[in-house]
Amino acid sequence: MATIHDLTVAREAAEAAAQIILAHYQRMEAKDWAPPEVTTAADTQAQDCILNYLAQHFPQDAFYAEEKTPTLAQLPQHADRLWIIDPIDGTRGFVLKNGEFAVLIALVEQGEPVLGLVLEPAEQRTTWALRGQGCWMQQGTNPAQRCAVTTTALLSHARIVRSRGDGQKTVKPLLPVAEEIFCYSAGRKLAMLARGEVDLYASLYPGFHVWDVCAGEVLVREAGGIFSDACGQPICYRDPERPVHGILAANPTLYHQALPLLKPRMLARLRADS
Repeated sequence: MATIHDLTVAREAAEAAAQIILAHYQRMEAKDWAPPEVTTAADTQAQDCILNYLAQHFPQDAFYAEEKTPTLAQLPQHADRLWIIDPIDGTRGFVLKNGEFAVLIALVEQGEPVLGLVLEPAEQRTTWALRGQGCWMQQGTNPAQRCAVTTTALLSHARIVRSRGDGQKTVKPLLPVAEEIFCYSAGRKLAMLARGEVDLYASLYPGFHVWDVCAGEVLVREAGGIFSDACGQPICYRDPERPVHGILAANPTLYHQALPLLKPRMLARLRADS
C-alpha cells in the first residue's frame, strides 16, 4: 500500500518539475492554436526531472510515462509498483498560455491505483490522494483541505466539465445537464470533480491513455466518486498500452443516471471506428 513517504517524494518530484515548466511558460509567447498531440521541450525536461527523482528514491519500481525519452527507456518497465507520469497534461493549454495544464503522477501497485497527484502550476494548487486516506487539496501555502464530490442528485441540475476541444465543435450536449464547462487537461477536470467544483466529467474520446486518467481516478474515488471508462468498465493498469475508451466520473447518484445514456453512444462510436 502507498505510504506518506511515497506521497512526499511524488510531491517533491512534481514541484521540481513545475519549476521547470513555469520557467518555460513565463518566457514563451502564447500561440493562437496548437494541435492535440503537441509536445514541447518543457514536457521532456519536466518528465526527466520526475523520473530521475522518483528512480533515485525507488530504484526497484517501474515507470511508464507519456514522452518516450532516453531516460524512460533506461528505467525498469515492469514491477509490482508502477509509476505513471504525464509531465504536462493539457499541453495545448500550456502552449496557448491559458493556465489549463497540470503535472500528473500516479502509483499503481499490482494493477491497482493507490496514489494520485495533480499539480496545477499556474494556480500553485496540488490535489492528492492515497488509497484509504481521502482526497486533499492545497493552494500555495494555505492549509490543506479535504475534498469531496458534490451531492447533486439530478442530471438536470448538474454541471459537467468537458474537453475544450469539444467546445470548439458544433456538438450536441453530451448529457441532459444544467451547464457545460470546458477546459483542457483530463487530470485537471478530474481534480475539479474531486474538489466538488463540478458534478461530473464525461467524454466519448476513445483514445485516452492511462497517464491521462490514473492520478485523477485516485482523487475521484477517495473523494467519494465513481470512475470508469464510458462503457462502465474499470481501467486496466496491468496493460498500460491498452487505450481507455472514454471517461465517466461523478458522484454515485449521477454516475448511475449518466452511464445508461453514455454507454450506448460510446459503443456506437467504437463500432463506427472499427
